[in-house]
Amino acid sequence: MWNGEEAPSDAVSGDIFYLTSDCPGMSPSARIGQIWQAVKTMGDDGSEKIAWQPYSGEIEVS
Repeated sequence: MWNGEEAPSDAVSGDIFYLTSDCPGMSPSARIGQIWQAVKTMGDDGSEKIAWQPYSGEIEVS
């Protein structure tokens, strides 16, 4: 779960967050109640960066 306007700074690729508030730091379209996933991308300078995309899979809760 994530409650903040900025994206989590310690997220790693594959992390999944349920948003308990709007989070424009992830994306202007990241809204409360949605689920978003961190994905690894390559920046123009060749460095690894985290991007965000809506998540639409199953989540196992234990």
